[in-house]
Amino acid sequence: MPPGKEESLIDPNDSGPGPAGHFWELEAELDLADAELWSLFCHEKGAAGAEVMEEGDSRLTIRHFFNTPPEGFGELDNLAAAKETLRFSETMLEAFSGRYPAATPPHRIVCRARPVEPWETAWRVHFKPLAIGARLLIAPPWEPLQPARDGASAQEERRLRVVVDPGMGFGTGGHASTRLALMLLEDLLLEPPMEHPPWRMLDVGTGSGILAIAAALLAEARVTAVDIDKDALPEVRRNFRLSGLTGPEFLLRGEPACLRGSYPLVTANITAPVLLTLRDSLLRLTAPGGYLIVSGVLESELESFLPSFLTHTGNFSVQLEVEKRHQGWWGCRIKRGSSDP
Repeated sequence: MPPGKEESLIDPNDSGPGPAGHFWELEAELDLADAELWSLFCHEKGAAGAEVMEEGDSRLTIRHFFNTPPEGFGELDNLAAAKETLRFSETMLEAFSGRYPAATPPHRIVCRARPVEPWETAWRVHFKPLAIGARLLIAPPWEPLQPARDGASAQEERRLRVVVDPGMGFGTGGHASTRLALMLLEDLLLEPPMEHPPWRMLDVGTGSGILAIAAALLAEARVTAVDIDKDALPEVRRNFRLSGLTGPEFLLRGEPACLRGSYPLVTANITAPVLLTLRDSLLRLTAPGGYLIVSGVLESELESFLPSFLTHTGNFSVQLEVEKRHQGWWGCRIKRGSSDP
């Protein structure tokens, strides 16, 4: 049996599409290092949300939710047809391996129909406030502001509340790559003196807007946020409002190659292949003396990624200033030469 396909199955007790009022739950057990790639893959297949069920030192169990049967699951009216005509789990694993050949496929996947109500409440059970770095607190909107506790430290009292309502936009702070990006961002914005304070920021692949919101709260940054997913843009606006902000200065759908000008701070929390594709645009859009923060690179990809990323077509210099690692993922801060044209 090929690697990653042990125990792969369609649940024989609950595999067919449910009646109206149901959604589809795809549960996967996989290596922690491959969790983000699997989540991106599931969203490409139409997932409307996800929840982490169990996380260990090296493995993760995560569920993704679909409003309609996920691509490849089919529209079947009985279990016999499902057993006879579908090899859904194998199809998903093969498609994932084809898209991300360097990643390890899930060790187990199960697809089930579920009533809508458990999905509506699952977010509230599993998405809890998360403190990151020295100043940030990532929280869902249903968690009320807590009154000051007796004996709370000054650090706890001065945390800035980044409110993210889970939806189609990727980024709730729970994944290692997002945490890395937030820590790199906070380190820069709270690190005086700065040669070029990043009052203007570009967030590429903004997802939920979590990095843009954090920058606006930490440094009152004037944010331009861009994403290729049109469904993410309304959620960015909503998350800004939930965080007590009026919104990004500009919110755009498209590729960074279409943008002109430059920004003292550029951020991109995306996968390594996409970062390499966008490399020249990201470096071009970083102002002379400015900073580029990237995250979303697996440590196993680093040997080939870093030399390629730092080799660019522009007539300017770049310097790797800070690196961070967390749970098998890598992120960094790059500075562009201050005397560049």
